[in-house]
Amino acid sequence: FCVTNDLRDFHARQAWTNSDKIGVIYNAVDTGRFAPDAGARQATREKLALGDAFTIGAVGRMVAIKDYDTLLAAIGAVVLKGIEVRALLVGDGPELPRLRRLVANSPQLAGRVLWVGASDVVPQLLNAMDVFVQPSLSEGMSNTVLEAMATGLPVLATRTGGNPEIMVEGRYGWLFTPSDAKLLADQIQQLAVAPRMRQELGAAARGYVLEQFGLQRMLDSYTDLYLQPASSGAD
Repeated sequence: FCVTNDLRDFHARQAWTNSDKIGVIYNAVDTGRFAPDAGARQATREKLALGDAFTIGAVGRMVAIKDYDTLLAAIGAVVLKGIEVRALLVGDGPELPRLRRLVANSPQLAGRVLWVGASDVVPQLLNAMDVFVQPSLSEGMSNTVLEAMATGLPVLATRTGGNPEIMVEGRYGWLFTPSDAKLLADQIQQLAVAPRMRQELGAAARGYVLEQFGLQRMLDSYTDLYLQPASSGAD
């Protein structure tokens, strides 16, 4: 079995076998831990001195495949259009020093990006965001996208891997082509000026995750997976 249909089809091709021989069990998210929390939002934004600023966020390793360059380029383009925005980036990795230099040398980005590093308070940090962006060049099944949706955030994610399977275009956010900073900037701009839209997309995302990606649903699927061969052997 695999965690997405995209991975199922990939491994079927690699193994020269029919994809119907491979099951799919999606990852799940702890919807109690990752949930909207007005108190956490206020406290975290105060701690980070975000004030009322429109805040774009991302969580993940600072590695090349996560393509933070596209996210930063899009934010810079939005700033050039006169929209005030902050970026809250959570994670550590080998790309971090280069990315920090890139931001420091950019008139549009300098002073607008908060680098949190690796953190054990991701639920609180997600609550401090207004929009979650996942700019990866390649993905399997993105737990961070599910966690952001469970927190009630609209999501902008690349059209790759399992993202199109968990993101219904226009219902919980939007997809964009990997490395397309212009399209991402346009999407960010639309959400920046539409707080009601952000609220509606985020609420829909939370409801969708509760229905489709809860822990119990995943556990039931794994239970069925192990019971099927056991019951076949008994026959």
